[in-house]
Amino acid sequence: MHRVLHGVHEHLELFSTNDSATRADWEKWRTGKAVPRDYEKESSPSTRDGNVEVIYTVAVLEVGPLSEADSNMTVTVEYSMAWVDDRLAELTSHVTPVSSALLWVPPVAFGKTVRRVAHIKDDKKDNSTINMWLQRQGIMFYKLTRKLELVCPPSLEEYPFDDHKCSIELHGCE
Repeated sequence: MHRVLHGVHEHLELFSTNDSATRADWEKWRTGKAVPRDYEKESSPSTRDGNVEVIYTVAVLEVGPLSEADSNMTVTVEYSMAWVDDRLAELTSHVTPVSSALLWVPPVAFGKTVRRVAHIKDDKKDNSTINMWLQRQGIMFYKLTRKLELVCPPSLEEYPFDDHKCSIELHGCE
């Protein structure tokens, strides 16, 4: 584990609530004025082995009803992610909100049981939502919320006493 990320996992949910930035700090990052000129958002941060370590936590915020007619169910999940981007280290002296529309974000994918994904609170389209923060050491923290429509086919092996089980595969991928 990256030395700087040590201990972040236990405090991931507290990261965003401790920002001490000003409105002017947010405006510089939101508009891109604070982003280094040579920063490439399409490129992941450099590491010795080429792999970016990302710490994920996932919270299930809401589980909708199961539709027996088409075996679908909706689930709202919130991803919290943290990683180190050395390209942004020492650019702020405190926890600062930054624009996820202008910076590299780890890709997220879903398994085959996810039929549809709806974006919720996504500043990729609206650059005024704060869902990403930068710490002085280059630690990035990002939250994204998605509503997933799942396919949950019934297992009739123990019919009529069967249980309807639905699983979700959530992938962090490069």
